[in-house]
Amino acid sequence: MSKYFSIFFLAVCFVFAINIIPANAADLSGWAWSSNIGWISFNSANSEAGSGAAYVVTIDPFGNFGGYAWSSNIGWISFEDGDLAGCVGTTQAHVSTSTGAVTGWARAVVGKGRTDGWDGCIQLSDNQYFPTSVSNGSGGATFIPASGQFVGYAWGGIVLGWISFNPALSGGSSDTPPVVCTNCGEITGGPSLACSISVNPSSLPSSGGNIFVSWLSSNAQSCSVTANPGTKISDALNDSKNLSITQTTSYSISCQNTTLTPSYCSSSQTATVGYTGNTLKLWVGSRSATTDTYYKVNQGQKAPVFWNTNIGSGGVCAGYVLNAPGAVTTLSGWTGTPQSVSNAINPLNLTMPTATGIYTLGIQCQTAPDENGVITKIPTNVTDATYGGQPIQNKIRVQVVDSHEEEL
Repeated sequence: MSKYFSIFFLAVCFVFAINIIPANAADLSGWAWSSNIGWISFNSANSEAGSGAAYVVTIDPFGNFGGYAWSSNIGWISFEDGDLAGCVGTTQAHVSTSTGAVTGWARAVVGKGRTDGWDGCIQLSDNQYFPTSVSNGSGGATFIPASGQFVGYAWGGIVLGWISFNPALSGGSSDTPPVVCTNCGEITGGPSLACSISVNPSSLPSSGGNIFVSWLSSNAQSCSVTANPGTKISDALNDSKNLSITQTTSYSISCQNTTLTPSYCSSSQTATVGYTGNTLKLWVGSRSATTDTYYKVNQGQKAPVFWNTNIGSGGVCAGYVLNAPGAVTTLSGWTGTPQSVSNAINPLNLTMPTATGIYTLGIQCQTAPDENGVITKIPTNVTDATYGGQPIQNKIRVQVVDSHEEEL
């Protein structure tokens, strides 16, 4: 009880040190819901909004969030760019009023400067846990241009948990208004027609698999969603579907509004089956011996590790310990440390533990988000040995031996 009181006290004091209402921006109103801390108000004009001060979350003419929300249990939640220092991601919260994608970060102000493992940072969407722009509300925070409502979820760490922009669907009261922006059309100079479609994943192995197709439109009178032109999927303006495919398939949306200029928009994305464009190779020992996947070292000595992939700039790789002696699950410099997409020239010299035995190490890489925010992982699962129907060399074995019993 005392912990939350101290957080609340700091939050109340903070009101005297901030400029709460930015000017020249579209205002948000309504409430979000956290099962951990309860209601979060986005505007002091909300009924029973609390805090005792005027505040509002805003969106400027460029789609950037600003201002503050209020929780009676956690205090001020900032959407200001200047409050993000120290967060894993420091990208200012932003909304695309044409696609509905909400990206970036917010922050519970009382989390700043804490050293107990919680920093107050709130991620509004992420392609790993909840992809952006899912109009049915099952993804990351998403803006629905036609209604002005925000839906979906943000992640606020261990204290805030999941923050839902759909209160009625997530344990909150159905009588409480959700987060809306009734005048966000003004931030782009008036209504315009826009539409987008996304496919996740966009690449599948030769056997095919399941994909998630979602689409959004803004200010459309009618839309048509098709697969491989001619096969209609839906006429819904905003929706999503889980589909199973066994061959490469293109998905398209086309929308019309005869009262706007332009009056037509379209978007498409392809799900490729049997994709082999990206490659990945992991090896150990020598820069030139690219097929070597086994290496032996003494306790506490270094293993020279190399890898190479062609996924392009903006991608990132991550190392894993798949099997190891005892209870070893992490390896300094390998696990928990983002790696570059290519390390084929100078080795990453991993200092091996003193526990003897064979360590099986794996690597997984992912592309930068494409134009629809879709990320491709190579391989899809780190324990897989293939991608796109082709073998991938993404595992090595390092044997650690007793330095007193064997000389290398």
